[in-house]
Amino acid sequence: MLQNMRDNAQGVVAKIIVGAIAVTFALFGVESIVGGLGGQPEVATVNGEPILDTEFQRALELKRRNMINQMGENFDPAALDENLLRASTLEDLIHREVLTQFSKQANMAVSPAQIDQLIVTLPQAQRDGKFSKEAFLAFVRNLGMTPLEFREALRKEMLINQMREGIVRSAFVTDAQVEDILRIDRQTRTFSYRLLKASDFEDRVQVSDADIEAFYEAHKADYTLPERVVFEYVLLSLEDLKANVQVSEEQVQERYNTEIRDFEATEQRKASHILIEVGEDGDEAARAKAERLYKQLQEGADFAELAKKESADPGSAEAGGDLGYAAKGTYVPEFEDVLWSLKEGEISKPVKTEFGYHIIRLDGIQKQQPPTLAESRDRIRDDLALEAASKKFASLMEKMSDLAFQSDDLKPVAEALGTDVKISPEVPRAGGGDGIWGLPAVVQKVMTADVLEDGFNSPVIELGNDQALVARKKELLPETVQSLADVREQIVERLKRERALELAREEGKRLASLGWEELSQQSGWQRREAASRRDREVDPNVVWAFRVPVGDGVQVSGFETDEGYIVVALEAVQNPDLSEIDPATLAGLKAFLAGQLGQGDYAALVSELNARAEIERL
Repeated sequence: MLQNMRDNAQGVVAKIIVGAIAVTFALFGVESIVGGLGGQPEVATVNGEPILDTEFQRALELKRRNMINQMGENFDPAALDENLLRASTLEDLIHREVLTQFSKQANMAVSPAQIDQLIVTLPQAQRDGKFSKEAFLAFVRNLGMTPLEFREALRKEMLINQMREGIVRSAFVTDAQVEDILRIDRQTRTFSYRLLKASDFEDRVQVSDADIEAFYEAHKADYTLPERVVFEYVLLSLEDLKANVQVSEEQVQERYNTEIRDFEATEQRKASHILIEVGEDGDEAARAKAERLYKQLQEGADFAELAKKESADPGSAEAGGDLGYAAKGTYVPEFEDVLWSLKEGEISKPVKTEFGYHIIRLDGIQKQQPPTLAESRDRIRDDLALEAASKKFASLMEKMSDLAFQSDDLKPVAEALGTDVKISPEVPRAGGGDGIWGLPAVVQKVMTADVLEDGFNSPVIELGNDQALVARKKELLPETVQSLADVREQIVERLKRERALELAREEGKRLASLGWEELSQQSGWQRREAASRRDREVDPNVVWAFRVPVGDGVQVSGFETDEGYIVVALEAVQNPDLSEIDPATLAGLKAFLAGQLGQGDYAALVSELNARAEIERL
């Protein structure tokens, strides 16, 4: 039990983000809706109903914040595609508006009382287990909404959910359908198969110069390089600055002395226990048993053996009650207070906690000792270098920004940073470059008219917390068809692959046209007996056996694959005995299938509603 407590104490705490809720007039009074008045800018309309810019900006900020929270310490601002984020936010709002309108048309309704009930039970609005107006208002403000806006957003969410649940829960399947699906799902097949891979036919392929030239002329579009840009750029790197920082031994000693002065030793205690749970016989019986075991221990009984035999804690009983070392804050207070009052080797009287009665033994005490200077030197030196480099990084980035704005080239920037002007590879103007040139933040800042047409330096672009760059166009390369010499090897490989694939498939089709009596005499076959659909995880070729039509005798079929061709000989089909399936399993499957069908119905409805809606993006 306590072992499980320790494990759980180290787990990850789940975080729940609630997206749209509001408080009632009755609780908080009337508040004006910012952006809800006429004349506010609109970003889109859905069937004539506007989506306001204020709503869009709030949703955008929430989505951005959620993405940052999800990425945690690994968040890189340069990897955040602002254009994609804005587009997806707008589509989300349009989608929700389409569903809200349909819910109203379907006469869905949410009463004020229902909204009130949800509001007062929100976890974010609780203090000491009760609804708190202050906590709720703080939560609303953190989302950038007024209480009334919050309430309206919640009402829409509840309407949509009501409509969705109504459609999903209205779907059903019959018993016959369930049995058919079970029969298909649990069917097994015995078959043989033969693979014909294109790679095995490549040595038969000959590619002539004429073939290469003809293919090149017919497929020049495949070998066209898009418009590209070559940049000059200056990169500021925290790691490079850190590598050049000199840390003296005196600085290391001074930091070490500070750490030792501030060091607080952490005491850990090693405990064993015997737990007696309170069962049907009640508290008094459990306490009496614990007292009886304590008396046995006082008379010399072996603690570990008694724990193995009597303790109700499965996590420690087999180890003789051993809980290992733990610091304060690990156990419940009643247990911990007694443990920290014991002397080493001492056994406590029975102690009552929420888990029952414990007999505790203190097996050992250890205190964390401060590290020596030798053990700390490398870490301290690295910390000091990073601190110095971080200060210099911030200062140089500010100077970098000023010089990039003022200068007609990047030389002053490079000189101020003590580095060189570098040359980028060719970067596709439409995006999709390699390394830093593929980062959304970089593409958005360098592929602008200011940089490409007017010849200005880009603004400083932050790449995470440890790099920044400024770029300038060096050369704009037009769309170009690569020469035959440059792509010749690619064409040869492509032709060989395509022709080998054709040969493999021709041979496969020839074999599939033969009878099994003749095919069975040939080598190269692999056999699977009573394979189920789930076996495709072990052998992906199983899937082809379940595409072969069932008939009398051995059925031979062939299928084209990405690698060539597969010939399958279906020898036997084994259908399951459904009478062995218990009613509970059938009922569970029926409910699952109905849910899946309902989700499909809902998805189809959403698709149709979006297609019919008159949507204008402004």
